[in-house]
Amino acid sequence: MSSADALRRRDVSEEAVQKLLDFFKAGYSPTAALDTLKYDLQEQYSADRSICPDLQFCFRLFYKEFKKHYGEPGGDDMMATLKENLLRYNSGQNKNCVKAETVPDGQIAIAMHPTDEKSA
Repeated sequence: MSSADALRRRDVSEEAVQKLLDFFKAGYSPTAALDTLKYDLQEQYSADRSICPDLQFCFRLFYKEFKKHYGEPGGDDMMATLKENLLRYNSGQNKNCVKAETVPDGQIAIAMHPTDEKSA
């Protein structure tokens, strides 16, 4: 069980998952988060997947977390989430500043106007 191959197949530990989530919250991409984690763990741990997960795991975790906060990255669910967020933003501004619609060819059009009108 201590061979390098066996270590690469271990489940990712909760500690590693938490570190990755912290990096994502700080704005890191999956690749940058993994690179930073590997740097922090040094070479001695890089073969142990429970401590240092592979890039595919980082991407899966990133998109799983993304979906929790923002919904699906496309389709009707994404549009509903976008409209909810725009409604919340517009309510905070006390006017309709941003609007999003799906146009006939399936693309999303977003229209914005300034919340703060300043004279020139």
